[in-house]
Amino acid sequence: MDDSGPEPQILDYQTQQYKLFPVLADTYALFFMSRNLRRQYNRMMEDIRNKGSYKMLAEVLMKIAKVSEESLIRSVASRLQIAIESGTPQHIAMNNNLQSLVRVAEAHSETIMVLDFTAAVTSLRTSPETIKVLTSLCQLHALHTIVKHAGDFMETESVGLEQIKWIREQELKLLEIIRPNAVALVDAFDLHDDSLGSLLGVYDGNVYERLYESTKYNPMNQNVVHPSYYKYLKPLMSGEMISKL
Repeated sequence: MDDSGPEPQILDYQTQQYKLFPVLADTYALFFMSRNLRRQYNRMMEDIRNKGSYKMLAEVLMKIAKVSEESLIRSVASRLQIAIESGTPQHIAMNNNLQSLVRVAEAHSETIMVLDFTAAVTSLRTSPETIKVLTSLCQLHALHTIVKHAGDFMETESVGLEQIKWIREQELKLLEIIRPNAVALVDAFDLHDDSLGSLLGVYDGNVYERLYESTKYNPMNQNVVHPSYYKYLKPLMSGEMISKL
């Protein structure tokens, strides 16, 4: 940062970008995934009500089955099969592998998020500029997901160490690419200041003025000297409390 220029904005610091931008990318991924899931659910229920057809349900199960071919699912499925075939009651075998099953469920959910985010961006009918911004956000979401679970990906040999290093580099490059549009991406949700309840995230950007105003209503600032000073600190500093002990 250039000390001779104006005060840098918080979002200009890479450390803050790394905290905020992946969360922003996850938010858009969840938005597109929920929209797709809602469409699938409505189509499935319509087929069941009108035609008695479970075709959509089968398609959903096929999608899950496709993901189930991944190494994590094969591994936990193998352990469950061995345990049950060796005489372990099913409920005990399930409980003994519960953490692995949760891990698989999380991996499946995140895979669907990436797939739905990618499909949504690809099918959007909007300006090329908007597509470009959302594509970068989608890429960040996918790469950050891999980085978060790098151990799992390396354990299953899906990626190697050098690939992880490259992914981390690309992840940081995307932060810089997303930065100019980060505020607009948040504003697109049209959340009111009252809903956010954030002094740092106010729409007009008057952060310092809002912070100063908020201190007037803080109970700790209603007295020049806080009562706790007279109750605890002053006796301790004068030795009165020590003499009582």
